[in-house]
Amino acid sequence: MAFMDRYLILQADDDEKEAIKNKMLHLIDLYYDALDAAKSGKKVQIPNHLKATRYPHHMGRKPEYHSTSILGKIFDEFQNSKNEKLPIQEIWKLPQFNVNIPDSCLTIWDKRYLTYRQEMANAMTNNDQSKKDACSRVITKYKQMLYGALDFKDSTRNIEDVYNEALAIYHITYDFAKSQKYIGKCGFAWKVAGSALCAYHRKIHCMNTGEREITFLSSSFDGVF
Repeated sequence: MAFMDRYLILQADDDEKEAIKNKMLHLIDLYYDALDAAKSGKKVQIPNHLKATRYPHHMGRKPEYHSTSILGKIFDEFQNSKNEKLPIQEIWKLPQFNVNIPDSCLTIWDKRYLTYRQEMANAMTNNDQSKKDACSRVITKYKQMLYGALDFKDSTRNIEDVYNEALAIYHITYDFAKSQKYIGKCGFAWKVAGSALCAYHRKIHCMNTGEREITFLSSSFDGVF
C-alpha cells in the first residue's frame, strides 16, 4: 500500500516510478510464495529493500508523509467531514441498496448495532493510543461477526448471507443517522461492512451494464476508513 501510494503520486516520466513498480511485482511473487509455503515448505523472507521506510498519512503509520494520491484525498475529505452535521435531507441512501432484506438480518443487526454503540462509547473514554486500540478492537469484533473472518476477502460464509447482513447494517446505520441528523453516524456501515457493500454495488453494476465482474480488494478501502 505504501509503494502503491507513492506510485500514484509520481509523474509518468519519473525514473523512481518504474523502480517502485518492480518492487511491487517482486512483492506479489513473494506473496504467492508465502501462500504456498505451508505445502512447499519454502521459507519466505522480505528483503530490506522491499520494505517501506515511509508511509502515507492515511495508513496511520510512522514515519509518515502527507499523501496527495486519490486515497490521501479521500482520507482528508473524510476527516474534514466526519464531524460535520448536515441537514437530514443530505443523508441519503444509494438506490442500488434499496432491496428486500430478510427480517432476521435486520433484527439481529439492530440488536448488535445497539450493543456496538454502547461498546464504542466505552472505548472512546480511553486516552490517545489506548482509545484508538480499543475502538479498533470493537470494529474488528463486528467485522468478524459479519464475515466470520477478519475481512470480506477471507470470509468462508455464504456470500449471499454476507450481502444480506451488510445491507441490513447499511440501512440500520443510515436510518439511525437520519434520526440523529448526523452524517457521522453512518460510519459504522462502512467501517464494518464497507468491503461487502462495495462488492455488492459492483455486482449490481455489472448485472445492469454487462461489464465483467472483478474481485474487490478491500485492504486499501479499509485503510481509509
